[in-house]
Amino acid sequence: MSDLSPLWTGSPCSGTKDASKCNGHGGCTNCAGPACSNEQQCGHCFNVRCTGSLDGETGGACTGNTIKVKIIDACPATHPANYCKIAAFGGTIPDREACEASGVNALDIATTARSALSSFQGNLNIDIEATSC
Repeated sequence: MSDLSPLWTGSPCSGTKDASKCNGHGGCTNCAGPACSNEQQCGHCFNVRCTGSLDGETGGACTGNTIKVKIIDACPATHPANYCKIAAFGGTIPDREACEASGVNALDIATTARSALSSFQGNLNIDIEATSC
C-alpha cells in the first residue's frame, strides 16, 4: 500500500473497501478490530516528535519534546474504522487523516502522550524513528 511508512515491515494488511460496512455517518457497522494479524511492528517502539499542525492551526505549538511510544495494535487503511470516516463513505474526515491519501500515515496515541507533544487541538505532523523499547 502506498500509505505504509517505510518503517513498517511485514505484510501489509489486505482487504477491500466495502461500503456496506459503513453507516453513512462516518462510522462502521459490525466492525471487528482494530487488528492486523500480520503486522510485525506490534511491540516495537518509536520516538515521536511534533513538527507542526496537519490542519494549519495557528493557535498552538509543538513543545519540542520527543516521546517514546510502543505499538500495541494496528488499524490499517483497509479497515472500515478508517475508510468509513471519509466523505466517499458518508464521513467528514479529510482523506489524509484516515490513511487514504498516498504517502500518508496515521499514528493514534494516548491523549496524555499527545499533550506532551503539542498544544494544537487538531492532528499533528510528526517525525517518527525506530528506537529500542
